Amino acid sequence: MRKLSLSFQALSTPKKILALSVTLPIVIVLFGPIITFFGLPIIGYAVSRNSWTSGRRAKDNWVNLAFALTALGSLALYLTLRNPIFVTDWEGGNPLDDLIAVMMLGFVLLLAITWGFAGWVGHRFVMNLRSRKNRVAAPE
Repeated sequence: MRKLSLSFQALSTPKKILALSVTLPIVIVLFGPIITFFGLPIIGYAVSRNSWTSGRRAKDNWVNLAFALTALGSLALYLTLRNPIFVTDWEGGNPLDDLIAVMMLGFVLLLAITWGFAGWVGHRFVMNLRSRKNRVAAPE
């Protein structure tokens, strides 16, 4: 990796721009879905783990509520978009094309937020189960 970094730094500026303009789209297309699929829950897990180790657990109920609300919002938008009035061919035949596009973007955004909260909620669920198990095994 170090050798690759040094060879990239040795390139001239136009060659660096050309190399990045060719490789970055390929990397984004290939690894974007993978990073999204695994990255968002990992970020939620990391935030939850950080707050767990620092002893800040007061926001658990708020995060659980936010997770539930974003999941319900995603489901509601999905079911709304399946309604026949919101079916479009994207050729301008449906006057609701702009609204449909905004609703689809909102659905994807809510789904991503829900997926991020899933990491937090999953970590807290496991940690709460472990703490209960420890209390049962060795009562204080």
